Amino acid sequence: MWLEMNNSNIKLGIENIIIEELNLDLNNEADVTRLSDICRRFDSLLKEETNKTINLMCKH
Repeated sequence: MWLEMNNSNIKLGIENIIIEELNLDLNNEADVTRLSDICRRFDSLLKEETNKTINLMCKH
């Protein structure tokens, strides 16, 4: 449960940084699509790294 909450906070933080740094307009469909694509890539990476961490923790 904690891991899921932590990941949600990380995802939200990443999304906010992307919006801010790329100066995205959430009223613009192209920007929303771009944000969605970028977040999907981060989500995939986060899941992969979380699984690696869990596997390492379970081995010890």
